[in-house]
This record gives sequence, C-alpha cells and structure tokens, in this order.
Amino acid sequence: MLEIKHIRKSYVLDTQKFEVLKDINIIFRKNEFVSILGPSGSGKTTLLNIIGGLDNYDEGDLLINNKSTNNYKDKDWDNYRNNKIGFIFQNYNLIQHLSILDNVKITLTLSGVSKNDINTRCLEALRSVGLQEHIHKKPNQLSGGQMQRVAIARALVNNPEIIVADEPTGALDSNSSIEVMEILKEISKNKLVIMVTHNSMLAERYSSRIINIEDGKVLNDSNKFDNLETCIDLPVKQNNNMTFKSSILLSFYNLLTKKKRTILSSFACSIGIIGIALVLSLSNGVNKYIKDVETSSIKDYPIIIDRKVYSSFGIYNVDNKKCKKNKICITNEKNSEIVKNNIKDFKNYIDINDLLNKYSSSIEYSYDIDLNIYNKNYKKINSEYIREINVNNYNLLYGRMPKEYNEIVIVVDKNKYLSKDILLSLDIDKTNQKSYTYNEIINNNLKLVINTDFYKKEDNIYIDYRSNYDYVKSLVDNGLNLKIVGIVKNDESKDSFIGYNFKLSKYMIDTISRTDIYKEQMNNMNTNVINNIDFNEFDNTYDEIEKSLGLYELNNPSRISIYAKNYKAKEKIIKIINNYNKKQVSDNKIKYSDMMRSLVENISSIINIISYILIGFASISLLVSSIMIAIITYISVLERTKEIGILRAIGASKKDIKRIFYCETIIEGFLSGIIAISISLFLSLIINVIVRNIIDIENISILSIANAFSLIILSILINLLAGLKPAKEASNKNPVDALRFE
Repeated sequence: MLEIKHIRKSYVLDTQKFEVLKDINIIFRKNEFVSILGPSGSGKTTLLNIIGGLDNYDEGDLLINNKSTNNYKDKDWDNYRNNKIGFIFQNYNLIQHLSILDNVKITLTLSGVSKNDINTRCLEALRSVGLQEHIHKKPNQLSGGQMQRVAIARALVNNPEIIVADEPTGALDSNSSIEVMEILKEISKNKLVIMVTHNSMLAERYSSRIINIEDGKVLNDSNKFDNLETCIDLPVKQNNNMTFKSSILLSFYNLLTKKKRTILSSFACSIGIIGIALVLSLSNGVNKYIKDVETSSIKDYPIIIDRKVYSSFGIYNVDNKKCKKNKICITNEKNSEIVKNNIKDFKNYIDINDLLNKYSSSIEYSYDIDLNIYNKNYKKINSEYIREINVNNYNLLYGRMPKEYNEIVIVVDKNKYLSKDILLSLDIDKTNQKSYTYNEIINNNLKLVINTDFYKKEDNIYIDYRSNYDYVKSLVDNGLNLKIVGIVKNDESKDSFIGYNFKLSKYMIDTISRTDIYKEQMNNMNTNVINNIDFNEFDNTYDEIEKSLGLYELNNPSRISIYAKNYKAKEKIIKIINNYNKKQVSDNKIKYSDMMRSLVENISSIINIISYILIGFASISLLVSSIMIAIITYISVLERTKEIGILRAIGASKKDIKRIFYCETIIEGFLSGIIAISISLFLSLIINVIVRNIIDIENISILSIANAFSLIILSILINLLAGLKPAKEASNKNPVDALRFE
C-alpha cells in the first residue's frame, strides 16, 4: 500500500548542504504498528513528514497504492493529507480558540461531509477515545493525556488509511502514555500506524515492527516486508476545500479570543468611514433643503425655451465688484454667443397635442424681433444688444417699467454694470468716464425702422436701400420714437442689454404683415421675392430673407415661458420636452433653461465639490487605517502560524488558509463599518438638533440607507485589500516550519 523507494532528502544551511535521508527503502503493510527509532538528527522526523506529505523529497519516490507521487502538485498533497493521512503530534497541536468538538470537526469540513454526518462522526470519534463528556471544553481545560486523545480523535475522524504519530507520548506521563499506546495498538489492527519515538521500551511493547534509523539510513528492520501487496489504484478522494462558513467561524472564534484588540482596531479603522459618512450626511441634508426650496419656488421660476439660447460666461466684471450707488459702470468684456432652437415646430407640437395645459399654470409667448434701432447719429445698434424681456423677472432701479409698445429700458447686470459696447451704441460715452448717473443713461431717445421699409420694388425685384445713407436717414427721421423709461436689473443675470416688451413685438409683426413685400413672400414660399431666385439655390435660404425682412409670425415666438403647477408637474413638462427631443434629429432638439434648477444644480455642484474635497481628506485616514489593518493581519498571521501548520497538516489548501484570513479581515471590516455608521448616526442626531435650534432648518444631516450600506461595503473592501498580502504570506508558509513555530 505504501512504499518508500530510494528516498533522499537534503537541507542547505548557509551554503553547506546536509543530507538527512540517504537512499531509504521501506515497504509498509496495509495494517501494522511501525515504530521508527533513532537518535536526534537521524532523520526519522523528516522521514515521517515525507510520509505524511508535509515535506518533499529530493530524489526517489513515494508510492501510494503503487502510484508514484513524483508528479504530485500542492492540491494532490492537500487531498492526500486530508483523506489518506491522520496526524498525531507530540505537543497535540490543537487550535486553542476552538472547542474540542470543533477541533475534530475541522478535518471533515475540508472533506465536503454533510453537517449531520460531521456531528455524528465527530461525536463517535470523541466517544471512542473517552472524551464524550468534554466536547464543549477548550484545549486548555484538558490534561495532556486528554489533549492527545483529542488529537487521536481528529486523526481518526476522516477514516484515513495511515496514522502518523510524531512522539505521541513525549509530553505525557506514564499512565497517559500507556493509554495512548493502547489506543494506537487497537487502531493498527485495521490501519497502518507509523510512529516516531525515542521510547524504545514502549515501542518494543506495543509495536509489531521496529525500524532503526541512524545518520539517514535504515540500520535494522525487525519485521521487514519485501513483497508489495497487490492494491487497487483507487483515485484519491478530491478535497472540496473549506466552506466559507467554516472559514468565517474559524476567524470569528480567533477574533473573540482577542475581543479588546478587535474592538479597538475596528474603532480605529472606522474613523475614516465616520468622516466620509458625516460629509455625505451633510451633503444629503443640504441638497434636500435646496430641493425643498426649489419645490416651494416652482411657480415663480418657469421653464424657458428661447429661440436664441445665450451660452457664454456673461459680461460681468472679472473682479466682480459692485458699482457705486446711482452709477452705471462699464466693462470691456463681450456679450454671449447664441445657439438656436426650432421653437415653431415645438409650439406646433404642443398646441396640436395640448400636452402642457394639464401641468402648467400659464404659458407665455414672447418674440425677439430683429429690431432696426438707430441712435441720434443714425448709427444702427447691434441687434445682439436688444432683447425682449418679461418685466416680472426684473427689478426696477430707476424710472418705470415699459407699458407701451414704444417704451424701452436699459438692463444692467446683477452688479449694475453696463457693457461699454452698448453705451457706445447709445452715443453717450464720455472719454475715460467709468460710471454714469441714472439720468445720463435714461434721457435718450432712439428710433425704430420697420424692416420692410428698407426695400423698394423696382423692375419686379426689391432693392435693399440700407447702404443709401440719405434714404436710411430719412427712414430714421420718420421712424418710431423709442423712449428709454427705466433702468432694471435681474439679480441672477450676468448680461446687460436694451430691453423691450411684447407689445413692441406685436406692433412689428402686425405692421410688417400689412406690407406688400410680406404678402408677396407669404404667397410664394419657394422663391425669394427680393431677387426672384428660388430658395436653396446659390445658398439662398428662407432664413436669410426672414431675418432681412422681419417676416415673423405669431406662431413662431422667440421665447416660450412655461410655469408649472407644482414640482411633479414640472418633471412631467420636462419629460414631454425630452420625449419630443427623442423624435428629433440632433440639430432640431429643443434646448431649454430652468433658472431655479440651474441655480440648484450650481449650488449642489459646489456642495458636491466641497464634499469630494472633504472626502479626500477623510480618505487619508482610510489609508492610515488600511496600513494598520495590514499590520494587525500580519500580527495575526504570526500568532496563528502554528494553527496554519495544523490546518495544512490535516489537508487545508493554500486557498483555504487565504480564505480564513480574508474572512478575518471581512469580519473586522464589517465591524468597523457598523461602528462607523452607528457613531455617524449619533453625531448626525446631535448636528440636527444644533442646526434646528440655531437656524431653524430640519434634518440638515441625513445618512441614507444606501450610503450606510455602501460605506459598510467600503469598509469591508478596504480591510480585505489591506489583508491580501498578509493572507498570501500565510498561505505560502511551509507546513513543517509552521508546526515548529513557537
């Protein structure tokens, strides 16, 4: 069944090689009690370790059921130790933080035995060595003889074919030694028992065969067996590896033996998580408060869809300084860039389907006409400086709001700055003057010329007379007088411009719609009436003539302002817009603005940035924690080195050892997370009480369930990552060296 064939084994100490076993040849019977005797250093323990699969040989072969082990891998040796071999050690090698029953169970947990079978077989094994009444005791509660009997029960419980015993009576008194030897002799009736001992008297009394070894060689074999028994080469039962539950239990019991250290280290590791939890709690609470403010202000801030969407940094001064009281300050910065929306199609879509009335309290349409406004020196004001406004969104600084179609206002930015370009267009700029009084700005009149008035029909085409100064001067002199009646600002605006109301837009649309050129163009939509060239030829488009002539329609507003009934209704309106966009090509998608949401998002972004920065600082403590976890795990590896050796001896694989330490870090990580969340919730409660009493805001610190769960997972992951290297080192420990560790 077991044959040692020309085995050689050497060790290298410094640079010197020592040969421990020199050409050992032994054939063992299927069942016998073999005692191996020899002086210290003779190689008998090394031979026993090779037989038990704890140590590797250099040359020769170890045959199991006539099968060579030369090509065995780590997994094969693990399976061999777990299923073929039972170990009994001189100093018992029991795991101190496990009960007697659990010490015996470990072997079966590596073999994939069902839970019911494990209990039954372990109780039977302990009963066979007379320890059925001590199953819940710890090893330190037993005598030496009792602990050795536990080791024997552990060796027998998996019904191995071979029992190897290394000085099983070396630490026992005479009576206990006799008890152990009697048990081993009884076992040898059905199994192969191989014992290494110095006690020749006990060996001669109980053994059926004595092998003397000296200087790495077999000197004598009292009952030599030369004819190898014919054995069926049965495959070694595959090791199913230790279950996750067993790994957790081993780690949990070990941590229980060091309760104070476990709690203190878990608390220390939780500090970083507490910091992150508090930052997230405050971020959640502040964002919720802002959201509540948004909800309560929903009726005052509409969703706005502009034909021209202004997308730039605005014209406010770089230093963001406020202008002095009763003064208008000038900046050299440029106005915004423009992105266009196809409002006409969208308006048609919502009108036909009547989609918004259900969710909106009102819908306002305004028109941003391309106005031809001239100053007193007949210079046209850039149309980008002129916009239609909703007076409800502006605060009056001076004068009054426009009421009639021929009244306009000057709009300054939130800090009362006016663009120098606009001031020049008003023709009131004075050299090096940095500010103006309200009266200097407001006491100016401008002239409006209707777009179609620039064209005169000659020979069946319309001639544009914009370049004719005298003609333009005449139009301006006879144009509509526009009076600046007030100065206004919007506290959120970063732009300055000339503003007018819807009445002027309607006046322009109505006036242009009565002209001959407008009527001709509307009756012939395929041809440019100015030059009688079909559209889309020579880059000739309707958009160009629409802008030139001012051919605006009431169903094509420049702005749609949608006032939602409540917050949910606002979400529905946004969903309608998004659904519309899904059906459109990229260039035709509607771009809308939501002032309140933009403000909320900006504030939320600032809060989030601050949160990320604070989390970054808190993460430093996480790094320190992970280093400490790694150190603690290293200490645990050192403390449990012998346990590692025991587990490897009974068949635990490297993977099993790593899993045990992974489980230990997972438990510590989970405990750290629970401590962190508990402390964070308590601190949040205190913060909420203080803030409520000071500024009357409820629940400013809120730790969500998702946050709490995520932070516990984070704590586990950090602990697990920190324990990877120590766990790997633990799994790579040599079983023989680990068993010798004290």
